[in-house]
Amino acid sequence: MKKKKVTEDIHLLAEGVHPQTGLAINPKSELNDPYIIRLLFQTSEILNATSKRQFNKQDADGDNSKKQNALHEKRRKNINEGKPPRSHFPYEEKELSQIIIKFKDGKTINELAQEFERSTLAIAVQLHNIDLLSGELLKLHRDDNPSLIQNEYENTQD
Repeated sequence: MKKKKVTEDIHLLAEGVHPQTGLAINPKSELNDPYIIRLLFQTSEILNATSKRQFNKQDADGDNSKKQNALHEKRRKNINEGKPPRSHFPYEEKELSQIIIKFKDGKTINELAQEFERSTLAIAVQLHNIDLLSGELLKLHRDDNPSLIQNEYENTQD
């Protein structure tokens, strides 16, 4: 028996109606005891609340699914436009932490951009914002001048 049907039947019993016949339950029946009636009403309320929570969870899952679809579409659009897949996506704290650690461990901005599916400029801006990259290097990334960037990196590491 489906949960919805059980809930409806319990509510009918609480109202003093036989769920199969639709007739009033005999006033002398144990089902008309005030304690049993309260118990049936409470059970009905609990089942209704549980159903609403599950419905709300399904709605939330549906919203998450819609968000995932929107993100997937945005990735596809970025790729079609020649941009990195995660271009203009918000950064998560975990992602930023990984970028910082890997940069400090010697990974280049190009390597980080590839790994995190971002542009080199986006990675450079994040590193500049936390003072791990100079303004001069950030400017070179803005100007997208790979040879000057490489020379600047070599000069900072000497």
